[in-house]
Amino acid sequence: PIAGIMVGILVTVLVQSSSTSTSIVVGLVSVDSENSLTVRQAIPIIMGCNIGTAVTATLVSFIHSAKVDEFRRAFAGAQLNWIYNVLIVIILLVVEYFAHFLEITSDALTSLLTGGSTGSFNSPISAAVAPFVNVFIHADESKLEELAQGVEIEGSLIDDGFMQNTSLSDEGAAALMLVLSLIVMIVALVMLVKLLSSVLKGAAKDWLNKALNFNRYIAMLVGVGVTIMVQSSSITTSTMIPLIGIGVITLEQMLTLTIGANIGTTITALLAALSTDSTFGLQIALVHLLFNIIG
Repeated sequence: PIAGIMVGILVTVLVQSSSTSTSIVVGLVSVDSENSLTVRQAIPIIMGCNIGTAVTATLVSFIHSAKVDEFRRAFAGAQLNWIYNVLIVIILLVVEYFAHFLEITSDALTSLLTGGSTGSFNSPISAAVAPFVNVFIHADESKLEELAQGVEIEGSLIDDGFMQNTSLSDEGAAALMLVLSLIVMIVALVMLVKLLSSVLKGAAKDWLNKALNFNRYIAMLVGVGVTIMVQSSSITTSTMIPLIGIGVITLEQMLTLTIGANIGTTITALLAALSTDSTFGLQIALVHLLFNIIG
């Protein structure tokens, strides 16, 4: 189980999105092959995915490092999600190891939901970014599905975009796009911090504080709603780091939003699971939901 947690942390750190890593786990549990994961093996990985999502917020906090007081507040805010998830894992891992609580409960819920149908939800962030990404690189999804099922494929995975016309291998093109993505992310985070620092002063700061203090459960639902829309808890929590750094929101207010963001990020994997025929994929998605609701 400890190895599973470490794998979950590592994958989420690499892809910078717990929604992506949990969806991958759902796919690995769902696929009918000798390389598939069992639900029991996947549960610790899901726990690790929740811990790994705190890394992005920590990177954002370093943008405040030039100002000591701001950095102290921002870094503390970035560790909230990490500490929160580590504490839940410490408790639930022990319970799961001896009693298999999440496995049994999710199995019971799966039997109630099996046979249901759902549509897919397209994030507005993805809709805005996808055309830009496709200019550079687009992968053949049918080949990706075959690869995930252990089928040997021929030719390149890239079927469109600028990278298709280069002499780079699939691995080389992927490495180059990863570097470009990290550069874009860092520039975007720096601009985000500067923008929020200039906008949220004076009256705007007071309005935000009143809204968050009005009702903590409503604030939690706001965190859920925003994360469902952008399909990434990393985006939600990272946006809050500059706010806590400049003193617009408190650690307690951020914790409430963070709990909501953790619940909201489970919806992506749940939608992915409901669209498959595998009951095991649905079960592991429900494990993710239960983990965060119990937390």
